[in-house]
Amino acid sequence: MASESRIQILGKLLNKPNPKDLGLRPAGSQGRWNRLGIGLGFALMLALTWLIAPADTRVDVSAYALGEPAPHDIKSDREFSIEDRSTTLGKQQEAELAMRSLYDHDDLVPVRLTRQLRDAFDIGVQANDAYERLRQGMADAGETGASPEAAGNGARRSQERRNGRRNGTPDRTSATAARPPVSPPAILSAADTLPSLAEALGMSAEAFQLRTGMFWERTRVSFEKRVGVDVPKELFATLRSAAFAPELLAAIVEPLTTVYQVGVVTDKDAIAAEMPKGIVARYLGSREERLILRADRVLSLSEANEVVRTSLRERFRDRLDVSQALADLADRLLAPNLTPNRQETETRRDFARAAVEPVYYQVKKGEMIVREGERITETTVMKLQAMHRQHHGGAAWLFSLGIFLIVMLILGYGYSYLMRFRPNLAMNHDKLALLGTITLLHMIVLRAMMWLAEMVAASQAQFPFNQVSSYYFALPYAVGPLLVALLVDQRVAVLFSTVYAVFAGLVTGNNFEYTLAALVGSYAAVFSVAQYRQRTAITRAGLLIAVFNALVIVNMRLGTGMSPLQLELFGGSWLFDCLCGLVGGLLVAFVVQPIIIGLENAFQLTTDARLLELSNLDQPLLRELIMKAPGTYQHSLAVGNLAEAAAETIGGNSLFARVASYYHDIGKMSKPHYFVENLAGRKNPHEKLKPNLSARIIINHVKEGVKLAREYKLGEPIIDIILEHHGTSLLYFFYKKACMNADSKVRAVNEEEFRYPGPRPRTKESAIIMIADSVEAASRTLANPTHARLKGLVRRIVADKFEDGQFELSTLSLTDLSKIQDAMVHVLTGIYHHRLNYPGIDFEPDKSKKRRAEQPAAEAPEAVESGETVGAVAGADGDDGDGDDGDGDGADGDRADVLAATLDESVKDTVRTRERVAIAPNPEVDG
Repeated sequence: MASESRIQILGKLLNKPNPKDLGLRPAGSQGRWNRLGIGLGFALMLALTWLIAPADTRVDVSAYALGEPAPHDIKSDREFSIEDRSTTLGKQQEAELAMRSLYDHDDLVPVRLTRQLRDAFDIGVQANDAYERLRQGMADAGETGASPEAAGNGARRSQERRNGRRNGTPDRTSATAARPPVSPPAILSAADTLPSLAEALGMSAEAFQLRTGMFWERTRVSFEKRVGVDVPKELFATLRSAAFAPELLAAIVEPLTTVYQVGVVTDKDAIAAEMPKGIVARYLGSREERLILRADRVLSLSEANEVVRTSLRERFRDRLDVSQALADLADRLLAPNLTPNRQETETRRDFARAAVEPVYYQVKKGEMIVREGERITETTVMKLQAMHRQHHGGAAWLFSLGIFLIVMLILGYGYSYLMRFRPNLAMNHDKLALLGTITLLHMIVLRAMMWLAEMVAASQAQFPFNQVSSYYFALPYAVGPLLVALLVDQRVAVLFSTVYAVFAGLVTGNNFEYTLAALVGSYAAVFSVAQYRQRTAITRAGLLIAVFNALVIVNMRLGTGMSPLQLELFGGSWLFDCLCGLVGGLLVAFVVQPIIIGLENAFQLTTDARLLELSNLDQPLLRELIMKAPGTYQHSLAVGNLAEAAAETIGGNSLFARVASYYHDIGKMSKPHYFVENLAGRKNPHEKLKPNLSARIIINHVKEGVKLAREYKLGEPIIDIILEHHGTSLLYFFYKKACMNADSKVRAVNEEEFRYPGPRPRTKESAIIMIADSVEAASRTLANPTHARLKGLVRRIVADKFEDGQFELSTLSLTDLSKIQDAMVHVLTGIYHHRLNYPGIDFEPDKSKKRRAEQPAAEAPEAVESGETVGAVAGADGDDGDGDDGDGDGADGDRADVLAATLDESVKDTVRTRERVAIAPNPEVDG
């Protein structure tokens, strides 16, 4: 076959795989399988819901009247909880009473009050300065006998006349003098505002206010508005007499700030009544909350007023009038800044009531609710009603619906995980069916064991043997995860360990202890069976699960903070719980053993233990192979050694590679003499057959092999190897022979008739066996199998199969291929190692003579090369690389050398052509 360029090879690798290569069904059947899978998945969820939901045991509450004797015994059929309403109500009231009253502490009052007083005192100071300036202006006017107001007016008028003369403005005095005199009533009726009134009287507004006393009155009103309280004239006059000095402001601000920071309340007695539990003060400025536990930490209005008065008296001992005026002003300014927030307090108490968890007491499964003849009490009625609610009306179907939705959600997430991280598994209907079967069996086993545990607990009367909760630790929670790990995949088993642990919690009444025990035990089971090479591995896994179950139970019990002695005295049956946990681990091994054998047969699975059984060379199929096709048997053993070494090198399943190699050519038993390794000196039957018929016989051994594998139930993985170990390789020898014999003018040779139907290898192990099959057969054609020649042969075979696209679906990397080549060369070198000649002993005297007679011709490099090629072709007359010579005596090289020495040049050309045939993608005749 002509070699392809690297671009062509890359293009072939990037092409979309053929559905036939992937082993997928046609589109129509695929759709039907998808619909069937959805239906089966829905049925599985319904079955799981039925297994997880409790049984429907109905209780007729109306038949039991309060105070009447019970007609018969009633036991609880499950574990459930009943709310203790009286205890719950009492705890809610306690929580409400314990909630402290909330008070809002306005800590911004001192800031606002200080700002108001500062602004008010600034008004007084400014008014006082203005008053002094007016008085000074009037004195500067120099008008004798004039009042200060008149003097001020006269001075202003004189200044206005001077300004008017400079600016050319008419003299205001002359304008006024030209006016006729107006009587006071006319003035009052004509001027209704202060400026106009002052102008009517011929004086400024300030002078008018000074003369009429309105200046300080207007100032007091402004002062009053700033402080926000009424300020009497006497109080204002005292402040005016003190000229609104800054020390007055500081004297009143400091004590007010102090009392407001402490907190001023209206009713201190109400706070004193709450002091046993305290109150909460919430500062409105910082939103900080502080606890107040003493009534003397706050001040009433009278106490705050007394604190301010005392401070003012100490400060103004020599000015009692000022002290009294400031105290009077402080008394007017004081107001409560610590006020109760009743709405928020009620809201918090409502939250406290709602935060109280209802108090439940547990009714154990199998617990006697009422005995025959006992009178029905309120507690009995509550228990019966609770049982009734779990079985009747909306609660029953809603509970089942909730379980169904939970199951659907969990399984949906599990399938999504498989689609994302294990798409090959998610698209494999057989594997999905296996997972569904394991899940169903797991829950059936769990339910059956729960029923048995309840029966045992009900039959016992002595503690702790009558506690069904202890027997629940003996349930085999790890059955499902262990089966998934052994039959599907270890990483998938980790996912299903979590799924089954959640199911365990649901089926045991939402109990976290059993969920944790199931989870830890399942993880221990999964990681204890990394390689399932012996049936005893299940027993070892059961022992490990038992140990972990006991450890989890001990840790959960010690987590309560009690010593082991206290646990035994007050906590119940922790030692018995540990014993049940140990039994649960052993039960896992006991239950898994028969189930796994049944699933292996039902689904034709190939576990490691099954592979070990198949590797026994006394298997009937292998014994039949050695009897009918001994050459194929030896070839298969050699391929197994090569494949095992290569798979182990790249981290593949070496056991599977070796065992699958034993059975990869079992189809040759139908026509063993048509394969060269089984001729044993007979005449080659292909010499009388047409090339296409020979190719059909060779290709048919794959179909026959699949038929035998199904008959002997070898399992789908080995059947896949039988189908894929030739891939879609070309029977190059017969194809070229057909091309040489055919008349191109009549009909061209169809290459597809000489190719195996495939599919191409889809796993690493399948690709390794393909390489090993070709390498083992081709190595037999070498006359002098040195390390260099073996290495070159392996590399050519791998390169040709790579170019032919046989590894596209196998996920083999170039690094893997390099490691595979090295491993196979190492094994072949050990097989074909050089042996020493025994001195004085000639095991083949006839052939020694022939070698000596033909030595000159054999020394020619061209003859040696041709001789090896002839040996390869001779070995290629039968199977595809099972290149044994016709007589099976291993003398390929000797006979090839003799033939090479006697061939003429024309024959050598034919030999060279056949050499190219021998190093084709599969150097064996059958591929």
